[in-house]
Amino acid sequence: MTNRRKRLRQILECRNEFGMLLAIALLGTLVISIHSGGREGSESGPQVLVAQRDMAVGTPVLPLDFRYESRTGQEGAVTDQQWHKLRGAVLRRSLSSGDALLWRDLTVVHGKNLRLGERVPQGRRAYGIRPANELDVFPGDWVDILEAPRNGVARPLFDSVKILQVARIHGEFSVTIAVTSHDIAVLEKAEQRGKLLIALQNPKELRNGPQRRSHAGDSPRQSIEIWSEDL
Repeated sequence: MTNRRKRLRQILECRNEFGMLLAIALLGTLVISIHSGGREGSESGPQVLVAQRDMAVGTPVLPLDFRYESRTGQEGAVTDQQWHKLRGAVLRRSLSSGDALLWRDLTVVHGKNLRLGERVPQGRRAYGIRPANELDVFPGDWVDILEAPRNGVARPLFDSVKILQVARIHGEFSVTIAVTSHDIAVLEKAEQRGKLLIALQNPKELRNGPQRRSHAGDSPRQSIEIWSEDL
């Protein structure tokens, strides 16, 4: 009986020692795994910003429109550590869902982080037009607006009109401009007679401020002929 008890005690002691060794081995494996995982995360570096939806030219860059992804070999991409540099940034080219945001896709416009209504100058109204010609314009640019009647002869309507927003709606190029209520009526009549054109101004011409002038009452004899079969 005594021998049996000794034998049982020896078996229990062996089991306890084996359990302790097994626990130590598992703990060591866990520590190595945690250390290795942390090292891999640091080697991967910052994550890049990826579009969560399709976005048109002129869209403000906002956090809700992007997610973070780890992508290797994505040169020139904006990372999650560079959000502070995107204040006032808007897209200068359209993005599709899943595209990484690159620095060359961006332009910075002062005050672009404001809502559209807050960017409309006092005494003006935001009004959208769909010019017949598409130019590489951005919010903050100044353009001249011309009327192109169906007979193919165009004439200037307004000089120095500020662009507030640029978009592509159902594949059609459109711009939102700052005009007066009277200007809106003139533009509506011009669109009924034909199409509208825009001409981009050189920023150097605006050093003394935009020289805005309306040609709505000018004689058609001062018109400019546009050589294009698309009008």
